[in-house]
Amino acid sequence: MELVNFWSGVDFVNDPRFKTHPIRHRRATDRHKAGALRIHGDGVPFTKHKSLETLSISSLHGDGQSLDSRFLMTAICKVLL
Repeated sequence: MELVNFWSGVDFVNDPRFKTHPIRHRRATDRHKAGALRIHGDGVPFTKHKSLETLSISSLHGDGQSLDSRFLMTAICKVLL
């Protein structure tokens, strides 16, 4: 039921993010099968010459603390020259 509520609140006509998105053309009765995901990348320096780049994924439907709702996909150490 949560997915139905989420998709019913989306403005497919005026929201530019959905202009060419395939979900726009799906029947409203099929939208409960599609979950919206967020992919987030971030980087932070942790020494004078190194930074850590991360990529995580989470659901737009979930709530709670970041550690409980996001899945860390990768973390890469970069050396800054």
